[in-house]
Amino acid sequence: MTRGVSVEVLDALAVSLGVARGSFGTALTTDMMMEAGEYLEETTMRRSGALLQGLLMPNPATARIERAGAVLDLPFEQVAQGDIVVVQTGEAVPVDGLVIAGAAQVNEASITGESLAVTKEPGAQAIAGSTLESGLLRIRAEQVGAETTTARIAALIRGALEERSETEKLAGAQANRQVWMTLGLGAATLAVTRDLRRLSSVFLVDYACPIKLSAPVAVRATMSAAVARGILIKGGPSIEKLSAADTFVFDKTGTLTEGTLELCDVLPLGPQPGAELLALAAALETSAHHPIARAIRAAARAGGLTPPATGDVGVEVGHGLRARVAGAEVLIGARHFMAREGVDFSAHAAQIEALAEAGKMTLYMALDGRPAALFGLRDRLRADARATANRLRRAGVTHLVMLTGDRRARAEALGRALGFDAVHAELRPEDKAEILARLKAEGRQIAFVGDGINDAPALASAGVGIAMAQGADIARAAADITLSEDRISAVADARETCDRAMAIIRTNTTLALAINTGLFVAASSGRLSPVAASLMHNGSTFALLLHALAQAGFPERPVRP
Repeated sequence: MTRGVSVEVLDALAVSLGVARGSFGTALTTDMMMEAGEYLEETTMRRSGALLQGLLMPNPATARIERAGAVLDLPFEQVAQGDIVVVQTGEAVPVDGLVIAGAAQVNEASITGESLAVTKEPGAQAIAGSTLESGLLRIRAEQVGAETTTARIAALIRGALEERSETEKLAGAQANRQVWMTLGLGAATLAVTRDLRRLSSVFLVDYACPIKLSAPVAVRATMSAAVARGILIKGGPSIEKLSAADTFVFDKTGTLTEGTLELCDVLPLGPQPGAELLALAAALETSAHHPIARAIRAAARAGGLTPPATGDVGVEVGHGLRARVAGAEVLIGARHFMAREGVDFSAHAAQIEALAEAGKMTLYMALDGRPAALFGLRDRLRADARATANRLRRAGVTHLVMLTGDRRARAEALGRALGFDAVHAELRPEDKAEILARLKAEGRQIAFVGDGINDAPALASAGVGIAMAQGADIARAAADITLSEDRISAVADARETCDRAMAIIRTNTTLALAINTGLFVAASSGRLSPVAASLMHNGSTFALLLHALAQAGFPERPVRP
């Protein structure tokens, strides 16, 4: 229900004036043209909404499940967590789960935006909504029904369609105020000219339609175009807030870096060569599953090294490892572990400090109670991290901040490499929200980028939160914008997309005011007949809506998330 005086009052008055003047043909033609204009406008609005509605992927009617040694076609609703789902060439994956058998080329463009098919083999994760281009997979269901990736995206989009930004609300309120202005101009025209024909023409020209419709069309088209780039925006308010953000705060691990360590340095401290020491380290780390162990083993494989046989490896979680290799006792771990075992590395302080200054983590090795080697490891910086920072600067972001639990020297080295304005290191999880609160108190408009469970409070408290593609579920739920592609450059894409949406709204508002002011002048001076006024007003409104859709870069075909 619409309260107050709306644009329909002007249309009704214009047609009534035509009838009152006895110009029935004009009244009929005018009414027909207004109906045609409304139809075109409503069609455009539906089209902009359909760009998002088209992203909602329906669940399949059935799924092929292995039970009791037989493969059964069961209703989708009966698929349960832990079921083995069989998917063949040409079929869509109905669940999120782990591939346990088979091999296939899988098209994930509908979820990640990646146009090339990816190979899925045992151990890989399958995503609901992806399609097998060739091959066959057996998948153990981990998320089904409303818990799958595509179902959660669909829920997000439904909510986004209902949420209006402040710009849209203000546009609607301004449009309603313009109706009163049109009535006033009409009254002034009648008082000066006593010409009902001119009055009818004035009433057929109004600012309300283009102002009221341009904002939601631009917002919806922008949200749809963003999905095609791997960016899920939770409604118009998020577009508005991201465009206004002047400060971007990044959690380091998993956002600016890939979250995986690489071995950069092997520094021998005794007579043994570096290759021999690396092979020893790989031998101790053979059965470990933490990131340091993976980095050591990867470096040994890359160097073509064969780890020697070891005795039982003693593990002290959070401290280090010990084992006997060829009669020698080998220790590898943190410095406090070495100090506890009586191994003194103080003579090598300069080398240790150099690794720290370079932003590297140091791993220590000892042989028979003597320092043997230092290993320098670093979390791999994303290749596009520096370019992303530069793009954000060009988009008007004035302050870039990094948060991390890493040691200060390591964090500050990374911050310098990226050109950040501030680095906060050695943080506890609860410290992040406190830092955001201080930035807010300074009057900054904040966008926070994170991926972990401990980032959820910061994502929720920031002006706008952005969750990385590989982030924890709780982080993605707390965020205003979720990235479906694991690339940091999507953050800059999101900012530029939101800036473009706001620019479209501002441009369309300016054009609407300019065009309709010209039409008002022509109508009130008698140079525009009611039919021409209706044609030009509706035509210009429709053109502005098409301009909003075209500038937003909407895909020609709906792209599923």
